[in-house]
Amino acid sequence: MNKIKSTILIGTMYLASTIHVEAATPKFNEAQAKSTLMEWLTPIMNIALWVIPVAAIARIGIAGISWLQKDEQEREQNPFHRTLINYIKWTVIIEMIPLIFTIFGLANSLG
Repeated sequence: MNKIKSTILIGTMYLASTIHVEAATPKFNEAQAKSTLMEWLTPIMNIALWVIPVAAIARIGIAGISWLQKDEQEREQNPFHRTLINYIKWTVIIEMIPLIFTIFGLANSLG
């Protein structure tokens, strides 16, 4: 029985001495992260570039209807063209975000 134990011990020690284990050093794969990010962001941005103007048009319509329901004094205090200009301004600014990213080179650094 001792001979079997010593043989198993020697065999185990031999196997342990022949196996070389190196410490794993995890590395961040920046290219893979960028491609995954762009894989998710590109469809979202494409959808947003269509949804934002449609939502702005709907909101302008709702604001126009509510403006028509106001009293004459309230209409004079808050003219509809101010609301219209405000919605158009923010829609154009939001729609220009991809262009601004391209101008400053941020879009190329992501993709």
